[in-house]
Amino acid sequence: MIDASQIGKRAWSYAGGLQSAGLSCVEYVEQLTMLLFLKTAKKLVKK
Repeated sequence: MIDASQIGKRAWSYAGGLQSAGLSCVEYVEQLTMLLFLKTAKKLVKK
């Protein structure tokens, strides 16, 4: 199982590539937050 620090490292490893493509860190965090929210909401609806 992946622990929280590995998830964080993996998530931020994509930030550099996206930043060079024009996406700011704030926008990246915003998009990650939305994806996590939608994933959580989907799991709650299934129950």
